[in-house]
Amino acid sequence: MIRNLSLMAFLVALAILPETAQAQRYRGGGSVVSPFGEMYNTNSPEYRMSGGDPYLLQQLQEQKMMQQQMLQMQQMQKQQMAYEKQMQDYFKKNPEAKKKYEEEQKRLLAEQETKAKSKTAKKKAATQSSAIAKGATASKDAENSGGGEGKPTTSTPAPKAGEAKPVDATTTKPAPSKPSTAAPKSSLSAARNK
Repeated sequence: MIRNLSLMAFLVALAILPETAQAQRYRGGGSVVSPFGEMYNTNSPEYRMSGGDPYLLQQLQEQKMMQQQMLQMQQMQKQQMAYEKQMQDYFKKNPEAKKKYEEEQKRLLAEQETKAKSKTAKKKAATQSSAIAKGATASKDAENSGGGEGKPTTSTPAPKAGEAKPVDATTTKPAPSKPSTAAPKSSLSAARNK
């Protein structure tokens, strides 16, 4: 009887364990992926706090990003302050190094100013040249349309019945050439022939 009871307990345990093991392994959820990449993770604390509301989730994610950016900025400021203090201590010990450093900073600042001035000069020149080019095309258009500055417009009279059209050398187009039937030589076949 004990043997039957132990066998029965073993079978019940065997039947229950795989279901609980499966329930522990698969909780559902995870990353929600769109064609543009991962949108959000349903296992994240922000998703749980939002209660499934995507707008609230987005706000929470933005808040988290802002907090991270603030922390990074604070760390950078601390590093900058530590660097400045280190440099002040170094310059107190080495006054010559301080003079060299200040001269180098002045030189770099002057270089940046000259670069900025040259960029603005280039931009001005570019805008002036484009304005000049626009003016030139406008005057050419005016000349072609007959509204040129004091230039008379010339037009050829229409031919009478039975007369040939007058030929203008500026408007004639060459006759279309016939396509050749010979295949063009490729660079590989030309190289092989050499």
